[in-house]
Amino acid sequence: MSYRVRSGHLNDICLPVTVTYETESFQINKAWIGGAFALGLAFGILVTVFCVPVCIRDYFKKRQQDQEEIEEDRRKERTRGETVKIIDDYDDDDTVTIVSDGKGRKKSAGKKKGKGKGLMGKLGLDDEYQHEKKGKEVKIDKSFQTGMGGILVKFTSEEAESEIAKQDLDRVDHLSNDLGKEKESMFLAMLRMKLKKAKIDDPLLSRLVNFVMEDIQNKKKMIEDDKLETEAELRVVHSKDQQTLDNELEKIDMASQQKENKILDEEREKIKQDLRRHTKLSEAEIEAVMEGLLKDMGKLEKKLNDERLRQQRALEERLAKRKQIIDFRNIQDKQAQELGNNSADSYEEEMKKLVIDGNLTEKQKKEILNEYMMDLKRLNRQHEKDSQRQQLDLASKLEQRRLRRIHQLNEKHEQEKSLLLHKADKSTDTANFIESYHELLQEQRTELESTEAELDQTELQQLDQIRQRINRDKVQSIEERGERMNKAIGSVSSADPADVNRMIKAHKQRMLQLEDARLQEQNRMKAMLQARWEQKMMQLEDDEEKSNQEQETLAEQQLTTVNRVLNSSLELNEEAKKKIMKEHGHNMQVLNNQLQMSKLRQEKSMEAKLAKREQKLQKLGKNVKMNF
Repeated sequence: MSYRVRSGHLNDICLPVTVTYETESFQINKAWIGGAFALGLAFGILVTVFCVPVCIRDYFKKRQQDQEEIEEDRRKERTRGETVKIIDDYDDDDTVTIVSDGKGRKKSAGKKKGKGKGLMGKLGLDDEYQHEKKGKEVKIDKSFQTGMGGILVKFTSEEAESEIAKQDLDRVDHLSNDLGKEKESMFLAMLRMKLKKAKIDDPLLSRLVNFVMEDIQNKKKMIEDDKLETEAELRVVHSKDQQTLDNELEKIDMASQQKENKILDEEREKIKQDLRRHTKLSEAEIEAVMEGLLKDMGKLEKKLNDERLRQQRALEERLAKRKQIIDFRNIQDKQAQELGNNSADSYEEEMKKLVIDGNLTEKQKKEILNEYMMDLKRLNRQHEKDSQRQQLDLASKLEQRRLRRIHQLNEKHEQEKSLLLHKADKSTDTANFIESYHELLQEQRTELESTEAELDQTELQQLDQIRQRINRDKVQSIEERGERMNKAIGSVSSADPADVNRMIKAHKQRMLQLEDARLQEQNRMKAMLQARWEQKMMQLEDDEEKSNQEQETLAEQQLTTVNRVLNSSLELNEEAKKKIMKEHGHNMQVLNNQLQMSKLRQEKSMEAKLAKREQKLQKLGKNVKMNF
């Protein structure tokens, strides 16, 4: 660089100057960069090769585990018995069961009914329900977990109808499952007895029966797995169309049930093969075993059909009685709501006379009436809120009582069945076993139904006690508010006190007349509902008789057709024809039972869907009304 220095006396002179700047700089080494890139790429490839497959396996393993958990949850949901927790603070035999220590010890605990304070004490439930202790989880079929109490705490008729339909559908599912279990357990027990009679002893005897038992369980599991897989696919396909999804799921459920119903018939052929493969029985001896088993299963099918008919009739009677109760309670609720309006209308009629006589202005009348009606609305809301809260609280505790009673009964019944099966294991008389085992189950079912009816009646009575007490409180509150109304009229009216007293007396007389009319209407409606119930029972008998005639006619037609076909066959001897006829008779009995059960379930499923839809429409209408 150069600088020029100016001076007044000197000419311009340029001096060369050198300035050095020190700076840091980086020289790119292309070879080093290329090597580092190659090394990083190689390392990344190695990580990918060794780590990614592991991650992918873990991912798919996790997905599979999640899917299995979902399927297991669904399988548990579909299981007829559900796990519930029982609070063991009360026992019907005056004992308290201590289960928190896991030993099931019992100690006596006297009950002091009616001596506690508050609502539960008044109802005689204080010692039963006041102390909440640790309980235990047990399996109780969902159709027995709730009853009348669960219906009565549905505070609209649509909700109550939906709960009734749901309980009926659960009971039909229980009936199907219960009869299926009886059929399966008796099939295995009779097979064991037949093999023992054929001189087959342990360990071969137990091994053969276990083969059949395991095969039955495996087939049922395969059917259930296929069902769950198909359901999962349907839920994806019809995720936005709930109605179509419900219909498809119903079809899948019916198809799976039909497959399960065929399992025992399929097992008979497998038993034949196992006997040929593992025993020294002759073909004639094997045929004798199978023929005897088929004959006994035919007897059992008839008994199972009779039991289905009996329980179906009991279910319809219960349904009619429950609807009768709900209808009558709706009438009572409507009359209770009209009580305040009737009182206001009565006061208005009397106050109009004061206005006409000039003892009260129209404005004063409206102000007094408006305040009175606002107070009645507040009272009505408060009493309704109290009633619902107390009923829900009591229903929860009554449900615990129900669970305890049902659980105790189930344990007792299981012990009785185990004892009988143990005794039957030493016998070879299958005919006697069918009678004794089925008779025991009949007694147990009757005992269970009787207990359930008793619990329903108890729940109805105790929940009604709350309603009656709340209604009495409501009437008393209206009367107290009426006294304030009378004073308000007397203070603003220019009428003579005697005229005001006459008005008050006329109002009270009118309210007494309305109360008499209310009771008469209740009695009339009660008689009408009872007549409707009796008519329903007569209709049920007619329907049963008609159904039996149709089934008998169909069976005769089918028998005639089979006979015609067999008689036209020249290749079959008489023995073969008889065998085919026996097989046909048994198969038709099984098929008829399956069809009748499927028909019953379809009816109850449709009733449940319609009731659920009505409930949704009622809620929708209520929300629309609130928005406007």
